[in-house]
Amino acid sequence: MAQITVAIINWNTHGETLDALRSIRKQRFEDFEVLLIDNGSAPENKRALQEGLKDVRKEAAFEIRYHDIKDNCGFSGAANIGLREAKSPFVLLLNNDVIIRDGLWLSELMEPMSDPRVAMTASKVIFYDGVNNDKIQFAGGRLCIFGVSHHDGFGEKDGPAFSKRKETFWAMGVSVLLRKSALDEMPEYICPHYFTYGEELDLCWRLRNNGYRIVFCPASVIYHKGSMSIKANKAMGKSDWYTMRNKYLTFWRNLPTWQAALVFPLVLGFDFARSLKRGGGFFSYYIGAIKAFAELYPKVRKYKNGSLRQLALW
Repeated sequence: MAQITVAIINWNTHGETLDALRSIRKQRFEDFEVLLIDNGSAPENKRALQEGLKDVRKEAAFEIRYHDIKDNCGFSGAANIGLREAKSPFVLLLNNDVIIRDGLWLSELMEPMSDPRVAMTASKVIFYDGVNNDKIQFAGGRLCIFGVSHHDGFGEKDGPAFSKRKETFWAMGVSVLLRKSALDEMPEYICPHYFTYGEELDLCWRLRNNGYRIVFCPASVIYHKGSMSIKANKAMGKSDWYTMRNKYLTFWRNLPTWQAALVFPLVLGFDFARSLKRGGGFFSYYIGAIKAFAELYPKVRKYKNGSLRQLALW
């Protein structure tokens, strides 16, 4: 049994997935396998992916297992399948629209796991623009009372200021290593109702409330193209709707009801002001997200063991 199962989800973007697999060159940490999950792709995309896998497997120094899902169940549903299928003590959730350029990616994520209190480690995420590839997308993060999940260093040039290992409130789910035993302590892995966007914020908050730490590992670097599955499937507008609805779910699930009632006017007010500023169809996404949350919140599990004290003022 491999120490790490790397779970990658494909949805109608076989080219990006194959590029990501090819970029996983010989790693310093070699005891890993890849679990490739096709999340209800169109038949022609599945065929192209399986054909491409034949060549990738010939070159790869690691095992690649393939799991096919008939219907798209969102990132949340597919990730849960990966977490259940994995028998390794550690599972790495990796976006399929990434490029890995060196052999330190896995070993740097594994190093903090020597501390049993660490349940998640996260890579530094760099925007992949095909030219300079030196702008930060994620170098640690915090959540504020207005519902904004801040990315440290976002848009700034990579440098020494973003090269220190540190604890972080949440981790962007592009490349995160998870301790399976910590997940097994919880009633659910990733809430399937999220479907896509924001599920990692909820997961991080629940892990922290269970007494675990989340560590940002800057020497583990991922280059991220960004939202390639959403773009390929022409669902960019829907991403705003999911982001807002799932943010409301995260606050509702993780805060005591009275604290959620205190903070919701701030969160909704911020999104209202932002929707007016952005114009276009954004206001309709805002109203739709509120309606969808109102329909969904009675159905989701509520934990209530978080606190407003964990949140930043901005």
